Amino acid sequence: MILALAGTKGAPGTTTAAFGLAAATAAQGQPAIFVEADPDGGEAALRLGISRHPGLASLATVGRHGLSPEMLRGAAQALGEGLGVVVAPSAPHQVRACLDQLGPSFSAALSELAERSGALVVIDGGRWRQDAAVLGPAPEIVVVSPTLEGVDGAAGRLAGVDAAHRPRWLLVVGEGPHDPPELADHLGLELLGALGSDGAGAEALWAGRGEPRALRSPLGRGLRQITDRLSAPPTANLDADEPSRDLGAQPTREPARS
Repeated sequence: MILALAGTKGAPGTTTAAFGLAAATAAQGQPAIFVEADPDGGEAALRLGISRHPGLASLATVGRHGLSPEMLRGAAQALGEGLGVVVAPSAPHQVRACLDQLGPSFSAALSELAERSGALVVIDGGRWRQDAAVLGPAPEIVVVSPTLEGVDGAAGRLAGVDAAHRPRWLLVVGEGPHDPPELADHLGLELLGALGSDGAGAEALWAGRGEPRALRSPLGRGLRQITDRLSAPPTANLDADEPSRDLGAQPTREPARS
């Protein structure tokens, strides 16, 4: 399975949510790969304290004439049992150059890798843009802040997407006056979960490099509940149970763009 996350205006925390979902999935025994593809620049390597190589830049170099699942595996750094990360350069122009060079074959290779390995591939798309080819016509999960700015930004972005390509799920991150279920109804999306503010939990997630012990916070519990819903049998109705509304968060230093 591939899950692409992208945030709308005023929605910080997309990178943390994407990495957290990959980490929580790996902690439950399913392999997972976090792919940083934010055109505004990567931050995961800095937060994790790892090198940017191998990563998206090295993948763009070896994959200029075509990609394979083996090349993707080679670009992923192993953080622990079942968890790999493909980190991006910090400079926006370098990330965009990598994504342009990889082109449509990037999404195709990610899909093939997920199918062959049974891994969950989680893509951090940063701010939702119509020209973000790695996300396709739209991300599967839209990250929205329950604030006036967040609701307005999400509604405006969704208005430009035709019905056949609308995202499926809404992930509410942060605190605000809008109730997540009502927000989901307003936007016409399924509520996947709601992660409130837990800065300490977010710091522990990054500092612990996504290891199971780093998921013992309110944020970690919320992420595990979301991955439980995502791993439910295809015939299960994700709306049958109350979605995760445990506390979770983004690091306070993460800018609103991601």
